[in-house]
Amino acid sequence: MGGYLPENDGIDRYYLLVKQAGWRMPDNRMQNNWLWRQYMEKGALDKYVQIEARGQLALQKRIENRLALAIEQGDSDAAIIDCLDWLGHRGEETPEMVCLREEAGRLGEESNDLFGVRNTGYFNLKHDFIGLGWIERQLEKAQEAKGRKRSDLLRQIAFYEDAGEGGFYDNAGSLNGAPHLVNGTQFDQGQPFWPGALSESNRPSQRLMAFTAHEKQCVTFQYDDLDPKASYRVRFTLVRPRYQERYAMRMHQKSESIYADDFLLAKDLELPEYECEFFEFDVPKRATHDGELTIRFEKDPDIGEGKRTEVEIWRNCGGWGTLVSEVWLTKK
Repeated sequence: MGGYLPENDGIDRYYLLVKQAGWRMPDNRMQNNWLWRQYMEKGALDKYVQIEARGQLALQKRIENRLALAIEQGDSDAAIIDCLDWLGHRGEETPEMVCLREEAGRLGEESNDLFGVRNTGYFNLKHDFIGLGWIERQLEKAQEAKGRKRSDLLRQIAFYEDAGEGGFYDNAGSLNGAPHLVNGTQFDQGQPFWPGALSESNRPSQRLMAFTAHEKQCVTFQYDDLDPKASYRVRFTLVRPRYQERYAMRMHQKSESIYADDFLLAKDLELPEYECEFFEFDVPKRATHDGELTIRFEKDPDIGEGKRTEVEIWRNCGGWGTLVSEVWLTKK
């Protein structure tokens, strides 16, 4: 059953196998069988969520294709209107989804009456799985922008990971997507935050991150074989978690500093809470004239300091020193 949700064929197989088991079950066994109803409810909900996730991916692809064409043909006004209209209709159920939701609801009521159990996921089906909310925010910004600014905003949607010729993209939270990360713990190695700490409207790559806690060396990226004659610009996706009330009193970290080699790009840069934002900086040519570049983050001096017991409690509550979700290093 495991695997990437939209491509998981096991969901259909599971649903059919449990359904077939019900068909073969004698009436006297079926009458009070709350457990079969639980399995069947799960199968219906899994199929519902998979259809929704596939629909969101299809909508994302439709928007990306429309914007790519608009960038090529220069009709951005019409494209933005189209895409915002499509997003306004997201979440509408297909006939199959309606049938699955109603089936899950009926089975849940029956198992609850029989044994006092049901799948509470039935009451929480609406989720943004892929960050359509970010696309909508980006389109709204583009609608207010003009010229090069608008084009850049739309290009970020249509060609999200593209850093351009001679550029580099690192998805810092993915073990396979950050070839230039040389220091920092990644999501797959132990994400410190819980569901709800970051907005679902962020793209999946914006919800993951490389992070450090109280370590002396913080999140660091190393680039080699750069063009020594070129000028570079760097863009980061940054966000910090929204802590639950019982942890918030221990969490004072809100900012971090960023360096290109030993050149300061940002001092005590405050990270946005819950919803991510992009931050862009010109890289000093003196940092890349030798064909190499180190991008490093530094935590605030008082973060992760103190008695060992206090530091361990802070870490166990999700404390961090530096965070970064994505990095684009591009030629100007």
